[in-house]
Amino acid sequence: MDFTNDEDLKRIYNKVRSQERLNEEDGQYILESKEITALGWLANRVRAERVGEYVTFVNNYHICFTNICGNSCFYCKFRCNEGDADAFLLTLDEIKEKAREAKKLAVPEVLLMGGIHPSLKFEFYVEALRSIKEIIPEVMILAFSAVEVKHFSRLEKKDPKEILAILKKNGLTAFTGGGVDFLDDKYIRELKCDEDRLNSADWMYIHSNAHRIGIATNACMIYGVGESPAEVVDNMRKLRLIQDETQGFTHFFPYGFGKDGEKMTDGLYDMRMLILARLYLDNFDHIRVYWGYTGKRFAQLSLFFGVDDLNGVRQKGRIIHTTGNIAPAFSSEEEKIKLIRSAGRIPAERDILFNRVRVFEG
Repeated sequence: MDFTNDEDLKRIYNKVRSQERLNEEDGQYILESKEITALGWLANRVRAERVGEYVTFVNNYHICFTNICGNSCFYCKFRCNEGDADAFLLTLDEIKEKAREAKKLAVPEVLLMGGIHPSLKFEFYVEALRSIKEIIPEVMILAFSAVEVKHFSRLEKKDPKEILAILKKNGLTAFTGGGVDFLDDKYIRELKCDEDRLNSADWMYIHSNAHRIGIATNACMIYGVGESPAEVVDNMRKLRLIQDETQGFTHFFPYGFGKDGEKMTDGLYDMRMLILARLYLDNFDHIRVYWGYTGKRFAQLSLFFGVDDLNGVRQKGRIIHTTGNIAPAFSSEEEKIKLIRSAGRIPAERDILFNRVRVFEG
């Protein structure tokens, strides 16, 4: 691969090969460059050096306990008000029954998710965690986000650090990176989310303190909402700083904003975003593509541009599939294995912490 014809490209190549950290100027170049083939080759090489030839996915069981939510983010068509015809709320007994179903499937992860119900007490969530852990002691539980943690701290009039300690004691392994999907508060306003529910400073405080007590989290970033290349890189810079301090993020995944079933970005921008993540986030081992937004064929191609994780679930993700996705809601294990093998990689099932629990050789 020839990196000599473009001085900016040559600079980035030399930095990456000498393990010198990329700066903001480098990041903006990657996001705007037409040299996507050369940059993709470089990202793929870094991926191979970092994680080898494994491509991972996770089998988990979703327990969605309610779609009733007191927040009103305009892009979310998942939420309902109490009394709506489609509104539901599982009882603790129903959550226990679903945990028993998950145990029969022998999944390594249970994902507990739902809206910010205006009437539920903190003890309900704690008891839900405790119940799942009692039924499946060996399972890892991925539940909530920084939004819920801040909500719980208000309910209990406690610092988020105290809430995190209670959740960990009762079985929480990790929580998701959602809630503030772009670490610039103007985009909270752009997306018409209530800034008081969670802002960027809250998000960083809660994630950093979760990491310090051994709760893992992931980092995600929405794009296609009018952001500039400089703002994208600054968002990643903030994540990189937290990871330098805590090493608590398991992985990073960017995802494009969808509206009324249409993506707001094209495939080249989507791919540049993944290349940028692999090259700029030098302290993140794992980069995930969200095929629910990109489509499965694009996701497979991204394995040659720095990606090493395809996510994947046993049951459809109800929130993702009401915010503008373009892909089918369910992907089987067999389909994921086929996609990975046909790309010449080794499929492996992982857990929340990216430990490989099954490798599919041959």
